[in-house]
This record gives sequence, C-alpha cells and structure tokens, in this order.
Amino acid sequence: MVSIGKLIAVKKFLFCLLYLINPIIIFLYGTEVPAIISSLFLSDINFLV
Repeated sequence: MVSIGKLIAVKKFLFCLLYLINPIIIFLYGTEVPAIISSLFLSDINFLV
C-alpha cells in the first residue's frame, strides 16, 4: 500500500522533471503544447494535493 506522502513526493518529482524538460521541448519543436500539458499537470497536482 502506497502512503500519501510518497504519492505527493512522486507527483512533485514528476512535475519538476516536466518543468525542466518543457523549455527544451518548446525550443526543439517550437510549440506551446508542452506548456499546456505542464499547466494541466500542475492543476492535477493542486487538485490531488
């Protein structure tokens, strides 16, 4: 059984990872779609945490 603390920590880690990768994707592909994805991911974290 996964504890709530571990779940929150994993979500924060994934968000930080996505936040770091996001500008690279925008630079390489010239699209704002990853920014939209990361904002949705952030709202998902705020909703669940």
